[in-house]
Amino acid sequence: MKKITYLFILSVLLINCSGNDDSNNNNNQDPSDTFVRATIDGVSFNATGVSLFNTINAQLIENETIFGLIIVGQVADESLNFRSISIGIGGTDFNEVISGLEVQSPNNQFTVEGGYFFGDASSSRSSVSDEDEFIKITFIDKANQIISGEFRFLAIDDDDDSLMYNVTEGEFSNVSYTVID
Repeated sequence: MKKITYLFILSVLLINCSGNDDSNNNNNQDPSDTFVRATIDGVSFNATGVSLFNTINAQLIENETIFGLIIVGQVADESLNFRSISIGIGGTDFNEVISGLEVQSPNNQFTVEGGYFFGDASSSRSSVSDEDEFIKITFIDKANQIISGEFRFLAIDDDDDSLMYNVTEGEFSNVSYTVID
């Protein structure tokens, strides 16, 4: 059920996000301060949201009973080789997401889920976290819809359970999110 909820939130995010990234336009933020970065099996990942091939998107989906906040960073090249990381947190009350919040799954109050996706123009691989999901909110400004934090997770390949991707040293900074009711 956790995986289905996560994939639903991710699909809504990807459908609603345009190719134009506006995560750097709130409150005259310095674009160099906005990023999603991590290490994936020892290889650096750094999305800065500065071009069509390097994007950052985030959305908060919220109603009276639940919320889901997901942040996606993607890097690609002109040959359409891409890598993407997503990290999400969900629960029943977004008011409880505050600076300093640390969530390690499993957790009865919040759900944390990560995803790692990569491929090229002809094929792609996807994986969703299954172990060691962790998120820490280091800064959140709900009035201006900006969030920063740290994360890690171990993702298992959707097609081959023997393939795992260890996402460590994850960090997102000054990411603007939009709210969908």
